[in-house]
Amino acid sequence: ACDCAKGGVLIVVAAQDAFEEAFDDAELQQDANVGKPVVRTSDAGYMTERLRGIPVSHPDFAEAFKAFTEHSDTDRWPANHPHKSARGQPKDGAFLINFLGYRTKCAAKILGLRPPMAWGGVGTKHE
Repeated sequence: ACDCAKGGVLIVVAAQDAFEEAFDDAELQQDANVGKPVVRTSDAGYMTERLRGIPVSHPDFAEAFKAFTEHSDTDRWPANHPHKSARGQPKDGAFLINFLGYRTKCAAKILGLRPPMAWGGVGTKHE
């Protein structure tokens, strides 16, 4: 299903318990700099809810994924989208997929990861 993407997107595939071990549930956590890294949705949970219980091999997943990755002038869902909860929400973020082929979180911002190394004498976009 992911080969139908119309634009770039980060896809992370891992065991569900690896996601749970690596990340805190960020929807309730305010500070991403405390404890473990966090995953927070950029779209108020719209894509995560839309793809609940739908495996990546299903045509409904492919259709939603294609629409999510389709570029627009605003890179947001249109104001007249059929799903009210999508209207005006950003189409941005990573997809976390477990080994069973189901989404863990979609349109995800991954916050608080520590860099594997530090580079001295470089600008901010390299840190």
